[in-house]
Amino acid sequence: MKIVLTGGSGFLLSNLQQDYKADYIAPRSNQVDWIKGKGIDTLPIQPDVFVHSAAIYGGLVFNQQYPERILLDNMRMSINVFDYILTAKPKKVIIIGSACSYPGGATGKLTEDMIGSGRMEKTVELYAMNKLWQLAASERLLTNWTHLVLANMYGQNDHLDLEKAHVVGALMKKISTAKQNNTDVQLLGTGEAMRSLVYVKDVCAVINQFATKDLPNGAYNVGHDSGISIKQMAETIADVVGFTGNILWGDPKDNGAMVKILDYTKLDTVYPDRPKTSLHDGLVASKEYYNG
Repeated sequence: MKIVLTGGSGFLLSNLQQDYKADYIAPRSNQVDWIKGKGIDTLPIQPDVFVHSAAIYGGLVFNQQYPERILLDNMRMSINVFDYILTAKPKKVIIIGSACSYPGGATGKLTEDMIGSGRMEKTVELYAMNKLWQLAASERLLTNWTHLVLANMYGQNDHLDLEKAHVVGALMKKISTAKQNNTDVQLLGTGEAMRSLVYVKDVCAVINQFATKDLPNGAYNVGHDSGISIKQMAETIADVVGFTGNILWGDPKDNGAMVKILDYTKLDTVYPDRPKTSLHDGLVASKEYYNG
């Protein structure tokens, strides 16, 4: 099976290539530049699967500092990606989406039919608009496609740079550093915001399932838990790394959306026996990576 990847050296797809065997074509940015549109003509025509994961994104700090890059570079990348898709005609397209696409003020569990039904949370809206663009383009222009909406992901190969780290990675880095320095740890927000999490290896299993099986087109939330507060995440991480200092909380303005919990009923119908790693077990499995 010939699979073309964008973002193949990134957090998610580096794990996919480690865990599942295929003929991966995963050029680095100096070989194929999706933002500038250079090198795309070197990629194969009609690969079995095309997985688009590359993106310009980061955590709260990155989003606040680089809104122009998030908007313009991601849109340029999407245009070039879909130009390739429509020209090369891969047999199957898998787009890695984001829970940022859900309305910022939504309450309760988020189902796929709610994507794009309201304004997104303002700190992620520019990134989320691009994901909506990709979903709409898939629906209108493609015949065999999947849009995977990921919960907050963590695990091996996660970003360790606090500017770009996902929520678990950022918490893990801060709490581990505080333990090493024998200090308390200051975290952003109040800890009350609720999020869905997913272990990166579990996401890879879902990508492999959609790549190798004939499943219905559509957007699918990817994860399995019923939601956890940032405070509970921090306490679980402290337990795993053995941190015994104080966890200090900050300004409510840094909470982001207060509730972002995904519903997985749709994914359950097509892949009910997928791996479902608990936060504690996923942290233990990736502890060595986070601690360097």
